[in-house]
Amino acid sequence: MANRSRPPPTPHIRQVQSADLEPLKVFLGELSPGSLYFRFGRPHVPLWSDQQWSELCQPDTTHTIGLVATEVVAPGRYAVVGMARLITDASRQNAEFSMVLADRKQHLGIGTQIMHALVVQAQRRALTTIYGDVLPTNHAMIRFCEGLGMEIVDCPDDARVHRMVFHIQSPSRIVNRTIAAQASNPCTGMRAS
Repeated sequence: MANRSRPPPTPHIRQVQSADLEPLKVFLGELSPGSLYFRFGRPHVPLWSDQQWSELCQPDTTHTIGLVATEVVAPGRYAVVGMARLITDASRQNAEFSMVLADRKQHLGIGTQIMHALVVQAQRRALTTIYGDVLPTNHAMIRFCEGLGMEIVDCPDDARVHRMVFHIQSPSRIVNRTIAAQASNPCTGMRAS
């Protein structure tokens, strides 16, 4: 009899909550130096204070939305396998996004699912654009973003990075992309300012 492997569990994407503190610490601690560098600009977990960790799990929702992708690892236990944020600017028309996936969860289409969730949140806030800054050496992330219909522009704040911009008036571009089409593109991380 043939051995049939089960497909990997589909992660649950939801807003971050205070109970996610320890799972988030584990998640970030397991990221490779490369994923950490592309997300935080350094090859190690930032040295955050207790207050900063708390704000990561309980953001001020007037201008920040935090999402996590989780999967069940045992009855009553879950692990964080991805995280993303949207932070609106002073105009309340645009928001910067950042995201990072567990190294073992890349190439599976989870990045596309998270981006879709971010676009839905942006629509709810009637945002015009969302944008993320990415290092020029993060070729995989640039390809991923371009594959979702984002345009690449010069970053006005930092000439060392590219700005990936998505215009919310056509969110169906992300909604209609199949997960399979994006599964070949890793989504290691967007650098946040």
